[in-house]
Amino acid sequence: MDKEVMVRPEIVIKGGLKQYKEDKLKDKVFRRKDDKPRFEVKALPQSGEKVEVDIFRNGNTPIKTLEAKKKSGKIYEAIWADWKSSEWSDSEIPDKIPVGVYKAKAKVTKSGTELTSSGKKEFYVIFNDIGINGHYIEGKEGYNYYGGNEHPEPTPDLGNLIVYSLHIYNPKIFDVAIETVDGQSSAKEAANLLRSKVTDIIGYSTPNPTRSTLNYDGTQSGQPGQCMDYANLLTAYIRTVGTPTRPITTTDVDGWNFHEWTEAWLPEVGSSKPTDKWSVLDSTDGSHYESDAVIPHNYWIAHTPDYGPGGGDPSPWHSRVYIYNASSSSKSDVRYVHYEVDPPLPTYNCSIKIYPTTKSSYTIGEDITINVEFKNDGGTDRTIEYNTTVTQLAEIDRYKRTNETIYVLYDTNNIAIPAFETVNVSYTISPSEYKTNGHYIVKTWINETCMGFAEFDIHGGLNISISAPPSANVNEKYNVSLKIENILNTPVTNITACALFPPDSNVQGPTNFTISTLSLGESNTTEWSVIISEAGIHNIGFIVFSNDTGYECSYTTIKSISPPELDIEDEYVPFFGEFGEPFGIGFRVKNIGDLNATNVYVEISLPEKVTATNTTWNIANLPGGDEVTLYTDITFNLTEDFVIDVFASDDASHNASGVVWVHLITALAAEFNDVYSDYGVDTDGDGLYNYLTVEVGVNVTTAGTCSIEGWLYDGNGNEIVQADNSTYLNAGNQSVTLNFDGFTIYKHGVDGPYNLSYLKLYDENGTLIDSRDYAYTTSAYSYTDFQHLVALTGNYSDHGTDTDGNGLFDYLTVDVEVILANPGYCIINARLMDSNEEEIVWASNTSHLLADMPQIVQLNFNGSIIYNHGVDGPYYLRDVYIYHTGDPTQPDYVYDAYTTTAYSHVDFEHLMDITPPSVTNPTATPLSVIADDIQESQLTVTVTDESGIASVTVDLSDIGGSPTQEMNNIPGTDVFTVNTTAAVGTALDTYDLQVNATDIYENSNTSVSIALTVTEAVDTTPPTIESVTLDAYTTIPDATIHVTVEATDNVGVTSVTADGTDLVETGSPWEGDITAPSATGDYTLTIRAEDVAENFAETTVDYSVVIPAGGLGVAILPKISSAPAGSTLPLDIKIVSTENFDDVLHVYLTLDGIPPSYQADLDWSDWTDKNVQIPTGGEIVLPITVDIPSGTSPGYKSFGVKVESTKWSSNAQDYGAVLVT
Repeated sequence: MDKEVMVRPEIVIKGGLKQYKEDKLKDKVFRRKDDKPRFEVKALPQSGEKVEVDIFRNGNTPIKTLEAKKKSGKIYEAIWADWKSSEWSDSEIPDKIPVGVYKAKAKVTKSGTELTSSGKKEFYVIFNDIGINGHYIEGKEGYNYYGGNEHPEPTPDLGNLIVYSLHIYNPKIFDVAIETVDGQSSAKEAANLLRSKVTDIIGYSTPNPTRSTLNYDGTQSGQPGQCMDYANLLTAYIRTVGTPTRPITTTDVDGWNFHEWTEAWLPEVGSSKPTDKWSVLDSTDGSHYESDAVIPHNYWIAHTPDYGPGGGDPSPWHSRVYIYNASSSSKSDVRYVHYEVDPPLPTYNCSIKIYPTTKSSYTIGEDITINVEFKNDGGTDRTIEYNTTVTQLAEIDRYKRTNETIYVLYDTNNIAIPAFETVNVSYTISPSEYKTNGHYIVKTWINETCMGFAEFDIHGGLNISISAPPSANVNEKYNVSLKIENILNTPVTNITACALFPPDSNVQGPTNFTISTLSLGESNTTEWSVIISEAGIHNIGFIVFSNDTGYECSYTTIKSISPPELDIEDEYVPFFGEFGEPFGIGFRVKNIGDLNATNVYVEISLPEKVTATNTTWNIANLPGGDEVTLYTDITFNLTEDFVIDVFASDDASHNASGVVWVHLITALAAEFNDVYSDYGVDTDGDGLYNYLTVEVGVNVTTAGTCSIEGWLYDGNGNEIVQADNSTYLNAGNQSVTLNFDGFTIYKHGVDGPYNLSYLKLYDENGTLIDSRDYAYTTSAYSYTDFQHLVALTGNYSDHGTDTDGNGLFDYLTVDVEVILANPGYCIINARLMDSNEEEIVWASNTSHLLADMPQIVQLNFNGSIIYNHGVDGPYYLRDVYIYHTGDPTQPDYVYDAYTTTAYSHVDFEHLMDITPPSVTNPTATPLSVIADDIQESQLTVTVTDESGIASVTVDLSDIGGSPTQEMNNIPGTDVFTVNTTAAVGTALDTYDLQVNATDIYENSNTSVSIALTVTEAVDTTPPTIESVTLDAYTTIPDATIHVTVEATDNVGVTSVTADGTDLVETGSPWEGDITAPSATGDYTLTIRAEDVAENFAETTVDYSVVIPAGGLGVAILPKISSAPAGSTLPLDIKIVSTENFDDVLHVYLTLDGIPPSYQADLDWSDWTDKNVQIPTGGEIVLPITVDIPSGTSPGYKSFGVKVESTKWSSNAQDYGAVLVT
């Protein structure tokens, strides 16, 4: 069996913020220190192997390694509860913990060696909770913040304001914010970076931009905007990374708002008021303050107001107001509004008043009389043209001010008005003209500054009332009745009633019905029996229509009460007590449903060697929404962390589970016992000590984790090297090793014996519990006994070298002192930097050196390049790297090595080389290769140049390689070489591979090619099975399992089988079905791939067969939405599985059970039928787009979605509706 398939672990990150809905972010965003990243690992370690989790900040070196504890079966768990790491000290938590992107990797190790590992999974760290009111992080519904106020004020009436939203849990907002602040530990610096980011995204615009076409989420730059756009985007960004933030506006006495900026809670910014830690950030371009980008709140002076058209005086006609989540049920939106008012036109010396008779409400069938009064306020008689309209607004459009106006009256006429007199004009509108009930608006105008308005309502002649209970249990039947009464003086005929019930309800009764006639005062009552299967608030509505009366609408709401739902919250418990003594733990059991849970039974499952005073509890009644905390005392003698499993169930078979993780933090009690020994350790078998190891004796009275550190000094009292070690110690006399680096001892260059000094013993909390200023003297070692194949001694000197006697230096020569353990060739490289930290030139040297004596290696830096660089010295020798060709894995390296004498750049040679390099002896060994991407040929050329070679490349593109493949120099020669293969599929031919040699002055020679012949290949290579995917790793008896295999071969794969069943090639992958066994248990599937030469490869994959349990749930989100005809409406279909196996679901749209007049056209949707995979206990969201054709009649259009298991009998369905406007 392929071990890699068997033991490769899988890692899942949990415990983060749950507000994010996307898989990338949900559970993976953590507030530093305040949250505890939890890593759940699925692994199969063998005897003697450990499961661990590495945490990475950047690069490939872990900053923390956690040991994962077995939780159950194949599941292991590690928790980063203390936030300790190698990148920051314990005292720097949380202030020095950088926010940004982290990664975690699960691995299986044995004796410290990694055997296999998972891929790295990203998680994210944001700033910690600093105790400020949470609505500065998420927003608070219905509140507005104005400048100068420390407390929330009620949101004003929005009227016709236009509302925009920025969502702080939007993944686009998050991606931009976290990328911008990645690596920052200061909230102030992070806020400043985000402030700069906002100024990159938005450019200040005058006049005010049309925001409906803009995108301020950070994915597009150069978006036009004004101060409110800057302030609200910055608020969203800073809140996203965990810092409390609020937008602020200034106001004048009339309530107009002239500027908006951002304030963030940054205690590290100075303030004259210690309690005021709000700091100002204004991201608007052209801000008028002269201070740091982040300044204390009490120092801020508000900006001047906006100016009116043409740059005149400040005008109140352009206003911006910030609001928190107005008109929204979500508490995670950052919202703002924009309100523009046109400036007034010149007055016309007249006034108009309109009187719709003596009342503003009529019953259908009445005549409507409207009086219009014109008054001439001037001293001149006038004849004026005026216009009068009466328009009807449908009820559903009343607050949107639709442009689809129905004109009942449109009159244009002239009227003579004597000076300072009043003239009346009357209109009468009969029932035949207005026809139906509704809301009507009267408008008379001369121009836009002289006009009048009035409104009135015409009510239908039918009074409708709904009778229904305010609440009912889910899946329980209740009754709804509708009473229709005629209140007119005449009969009403041909009445149609439409019932609108929730899509997920089961209704017994007519959806549509008609009443032929209702006489004066007569009424009709109709009843329905209703069952709703989903908890929540549901609308029930009725529309009643008659040609005689128009239509009437009425709605009511019913709360469907959910059954009990138990939940157990995972708990982390640090243990500081004495082993064997009782220790109290607690955990919470919640009922997150609506109804009471009765006879709740709670039980804990204890590991071996753990006992508890209580292991079971009975809760007679747990009301909906309540929780109870249960306690017990445990006693144990374990030395490692352990997990207690918690289970709960009620008498209606509702179940929940959770864990209590006990983290052992023992108080070590120990002291040095002054027993020491030492010895050299040779880890690589070369006869030299890699470490000088000192064994330090410790007398332990209470077991725990210790940390020991010590320093090695020579006999002259000079420090050589430090070493430390952390380990767990049991009670008794123990020994801890300190490994002092042998290479450092060798470079120090002083023989032993050596002194172990400043020895310190710490407990797990970093408390010093014992120390020795002088502890021990080692045996008498020679420093040459330690690892030193090649070493830089640290001695350097420099001088100018004039090779042609013209008084200018051809080279700046740096002498580097080195020492070797064995004679042989050494290669040294280094670069020269100027005082501006700019690179000037590199130099290298290959020299044959003797052993065990200091010798000089020269680095000659090209003088012409120093001259052309144009910067005077001194110069800096950086990145000195030297290695012995006998073993390049033992190099020595120094970054900042040496500072030269202060040269002038004009001291160096002014001439430049214009001659290209010489290229000779092009050779391929062997002269031919097979086109199999395996067989190699060594390509070589000889290249010389008077100035120095910068690069030598060869064009391998004709045989499937790089067009600029670098050739490497053989040390001590002018020969450059590289090995190459010919790619599979390369035509059989002889190819001339062009060489390009370039010197340090960029002179190139491309005149030489290397001939290489490509011949036919013989296939002996088996296929490679790249991946095996099952559509179900946990399935049910006799179910079909779909197998997908990715297999490759240098010639071609001819067959793939799964336990002997042939799979079919479908493009790239091979696919087919197998049948699961009838018996439950764990099984192994063998995959075999063969090529035409009958070479084959095999691998295995595990799967399980279980007895099916659980079910499915589906929801259309949002359930009821509205959109105008001709628009596109995005929706989501959320599917949740509680099944205990991986399933393939058939998802399709349906109109079953929906009355024809309310059925949506399924062709509006971008899909109607698909199959999807869902893992055990998983959930998925399927986007669906609904295109509503232009001209679609207004009203509710409903559709359903049904989900069916293709493997079992489970199914679910839901209904949604779109209100077409």
